[in-house]
Amino acid sequence: MRYTWRALPILTLTCLLITGAIPLFEASFADENEVWRSQYYPEDWVPGYTDDDGRFLHDFSYVGYHRGERPIPDDPPGIFLDVTDPPYEADPTGETDSTPAIQAAIDVAGLSGGGVVYLPAGEYRIAPGGNRDSALRIQHSGVVLRGDGPDATFLFNDSTDMRRKAIIRARPEEGGNWFDPKPDTKTPLAEDAIAPDKHVIVEDAARLEEGDWIVITHDVTEPFVAEHAEHLVEDWPGRLPGVAFYRQVTGVDADTNRVDIDIPLRYDLKTRDEARLYQVPPHIEEVGVEDLSIGNREHPGDTWGFEDYRDEGTAAYDVHGSYAISFNHVTNGWVSRVHTYRPEVNEGPHHLVSNMLVMNYCRGVTVRDCDFRHAQYRGGGGNGYGYVMRGNDCLIQHCYGKELRYVYDFKSMFANGNVVHRSVSDGVTSDFHMHLSVSNLLDNLELLDGAIFNARERPYTASPHGITTNQSVFWNTLGEGEGDFLIDVRGQSGNSFIIGTRGPRTRVRGLDEDHHGVYYEGEGQGAALEPESLYEDQLKRRLEMRD
Repeated sequence: MRYTWRALPILTLTCLLITGAIPLFEASFADENEVWRSQYYPEDWVPGYTDDDGRFLHDFSYVGYHRGERPIPDDPPGIFLDVTDPPYEADPTGETDSTPAIQAAIDVAGLSGGGVVYLPAGEYRIAPGGNRDSALRIQHSGVVLRGDGPDATFLFNDSTDMRRKAIIRARPEEGGNWFDPKPDTKTPLAEDAIAPDKHVIVEDAARLEEGDWIVITHDVTEPFVAEHAEHLVEDWPGRLPGVAFYRQVTGVDADTNRVDIDIPLRYDLKTRDEARLYQVPPHIEEVGVEDLSIGNREHPGDTWGFEDYRDEGTAAYDVHGSYAISFNHVTNGWVSRVHTYRPEVNEGPHHLVSNMLVMNYCRGVTVRDCDFRHAQYRGGGGNGYGYVMRGNDCLIQHCYGKELRYVYDFKSMFANGNVVHRSVSDGVTSDFHMHLSVSNLLDNLELLDGAIFNARERPYTASPHGITTNQSVFWNTLGEGEGDFLIDVRGQSGNSFIIGTRGPRTRVRGLDEDHHGVYYEGEGQGAALEPESLYEDQLKRRLEMRD
């Protein structure tokens, strides 16, 4: 890593003296080191706790690989294949194309039930040839693509014809869309589902069994839009998928039609909006990419206008919508110790031609100790992004981003329950980008060199992105560098929380207008906030209760 962490190891918390809760906007401190707690997170907090006005913090402890209940495996089960050994004989010098060799090893591991596909130190030249949508494709559970470390193993993508392609894509052979139900599995909800419950009541639970994976969602209706500032999102009904949760059934009571689920709901779903559950084709799981670096040959073109991605023949068009890593419908997977790098053939500083990582329809994926930098194209239409979240309950931990369009980015109503923990945005904006990404946590986020985080409404695009989040939490945020503010909440609505800030930048833009249900306490007092990390404390509490 090229930066220094101030983080404590997970679950290792400093024992501090605890004082009483502080009233909203009325906190006073004898000095900046006086220990304090949020009024929304008292010492005796339990999941479901609300204040007198019904405000509450979600339990964010369920995120990441197996909900934080087991470590990412150092020795995954299955076969071990060295891609430089026969019959694969991938070239670690980068002189010849290693795509077929590495893909063959991935396929053998997948068809064998899983295992490690090992890339020893070296540089491996790959490319998505022909009509393929990726250079390397993982489509079976249990496959781990492993290098010798980000400073030793390098994947060099030699193609600049990358429009809507990925360098590494993990996706099941069938399905991959949470809004494409399997036939005859749809069951309407009989009662409104209320967050943060861990159950729903359906009209008929007879076809469900413990262990089933289900999607719980609703339609975006006119009444739903009216509850979320109608003038900002008037084109949403009938066009956008709604808030959605991917859950595993933990119990079924056929007499009462109660279905218990493994992770709490993150938002209310109403029968008025056709709330329902159903099943989709299965995900893949136990998939990992670890201990390597990824780089792309830079595009030689010079047409990089903000809207040029629409125009065939431009450089922007050629690279639009590409990703280094695309995870689609992956559950309990990981991306660990993956960096980007500048290939020697690149004349400019570029690492990748556009985006870094997307987690689309994913749940329980952990991304840790990653370092993403230098996107060549950062134009419109979704280019130059670092860590894109479009799923449930994923964890980004100890990660870094620089020279991107956005670093941490939440897109869509089904991007909920995610946590960005002890990570860094270096001089680059991050944001809740579009369409009500509810109930996410930014915990000990470091906004360096003037970086900000946008949590504001966005009515000004050609297709209005509208209100971008509700019920999200910024916990103990650091703002360094020049600038007037570190978080922008203008036009937001619903209960969101900014609890504890530190560093030279602590101002929140939008609170001096109308805070729209955004609550800020502990300005400039994050260094004395107890607990230091909300995620770590909630995980510790839940695991202790389980044990």
